[in-house]
Amino acid sequence: MTDRRKFESLRKQAEKILKESATETSPATDKDLIHIIHEIEISHIELDLQNQELRRLSAELESSRNDYFELFNSAPVGFLTLNRKGVIDRVNLAAADMLQTPMEELIGTAFSRLIHSDDRKIYFDYLQEAAGSEAGNPCELRLSPGGGRLVYVQLQAKPVYAKGANQARCQIALSDITRRKETEETLRITKSMLEQRIEARTAELTASNLELKKRSEQLAMLTSELTLAEHRERRRLAQILHDQIQQLLVGAKINL
Repeated sequence: MTDRRKFESLRKQAEKILKESATETSPATDKDLIHIIHEIEISHIELDLQNQELRRLSAELESSRNDYFELFNSAPVGFLTLNRKGVIDRVNLAAADMLQTPMEELIGTAFSRLIHSDDRKIYFDYLQEAAGSEAGNPCELRLSPGGGRLVYVQLQAKPVYAKGANQARCQIALSDITRRKETEETLRITKSMLEQRIEARTAELTASNLELKKRSEQLAMLTSELTLAEHRERRRLAQILHDQIQQLLVGAKINL
């Protein structure tokens, strides 16, 4: 709009205001008209400044919103937002990858359906506990999103109350701990195998010790028997010698 057209528009507005406010006793003057035009110009400038400020705030808000969604989607941790019925209404890329399901398919899905059936009680008990605190301790459970592969996760839930609402929405953070669990399972199996080997080796050594002890006892018995036999043989030989000597002495006496 050119300055001339703008002035004509302002003049028409001023004339209308003067016409509505003028009375027979106080007719409008050019001075009044100029004053009203000036006031209208100031009002327009104020409105323009307010509109500029609103546009600036709107742009900043849009930029912040875009930054938030970019951060939300690019976060390495899986984030979910559940409505009051436990249905997913927001999910980021990390959570979608973790659940092996496209983001658009997860929206509108009850999160409990993605949890392994044996761990759902853990989940519901944890939610009841978390409802009474802003940030409770995390829990560990298994997700079974499909494809036959279990995903072990550490889950932390935080209730979010809207202003004036009695029921809370729920924000959930998921950390994939599958590798840690697989490593723990490998270590557990390895430990079990080592314990079995140690137990088997211990049993072998115990059996060997018992066999050695048995043989030692047998050797001791044989040694004892040999000693007794040796004593008996010595006594027998001594008796024979004694008898022979007695016979010789008797024979010698007879000859004398």
